[in-house]
Amino acid sequence: MDFIQKLQVFKAVAELQSFARASESLKLTRPSVTIAMNELEKEVGVRLLHRTTRKTTITAEGAVYLEQVLLTLNAVGDARSFFGGASAEPSGKLRIDMSNSIAKSVVIPGIREFQKLYPKVEVTLGVSDQQVDLVAEGVDCVLRLGELAPTSLVSRTILRIPFVICASPAYLQEHGAPKTLDDLQDHLGVVYFHGKERKVREWQFSVAGKMRSIRMRPAIMTNDHESYVACAVNGLGIAQIATIGIREELATGRLVPVLTGVDAGHLPMSILYPARKHLPPKVRAFVEWITSQFATLKL
Repeated sequence: MDFIQKLQVFKAVAELQSFARASESLKLTRPSVTIAMNELEKEVGVRLLHRTTRKTTITAEGAVYLEQVLLTLNAVGDARSFFGGASAEPSGKLRIDMSNSIAKSVVIPGIREFQKLYPKVEVTLGVSDQQVDLVAEGVDCVLRLGELAPTSLVSRTILRIPFVICASPAYLQEHGAPKTLDDLQDHLGVVYFHGKERKVREWQFSVAGKMRSIRMRPAIMTNDHESYVACAVNGLGIAQIATIGIREELATGRLVPVLTGVDAGHLPMSILYPARKHLPPKVRAFVEWITSQFATLKL
């Protein structure tokens, strides 16, 4: 077995945490996988995996080495498809990460179309409102809503998503609707926070060409989109939500827009992927497909 094949074996064992599942996935015998890992550890000079009778886990050195392995295997894939040909057809495992709202409202409803177009691509969706490390976690690309911090990743803005201020009919019946931005100080808000530092997202508005920030008095705080929407639907407070995540709630009247004359702002929807001169065909195919999905989206 050559060195690249051994790297592929290591990647499979590390991700699946099992020699047996790795051998099944790679269509290799169990002894072949064991021999490949023993030889690789001997060649690199460190133990990459912890093996027990119950499970296999990656060592600290293995985790660091896996980052380099992923870069190497991606580079090999790029080299194979550089001039096109049979191997340029999109194929292989494609790992994508995105928030709950994007997954449920856009990607999952349309992903069957992508699978029909590219049947050789095996899609894995990582759905979370938390940030991921693409290289360390072996993710091919991510979809993110919001302004991006400086990054070495390639970022491509697909479109800008409008926000809406809204509340449930029950909340409005009990507390009334705000008529101006200043009225918001008399209301309770559903407040979103993110990150390990639990940073609270202030509400942003465009007033006479200038941005105005408002920190709402929280009725409740959450760091999950589905919980955020559910809190608003259940009458806990007023919320500022991207329209992409609540189209059904607005259409059925479970959430009602308020302050409709106020510009509640927009945020960019971006796709990010590692900086490579030549994208793997599977990533390029997904970028083009998801861009077309958002282009036809009614917000």
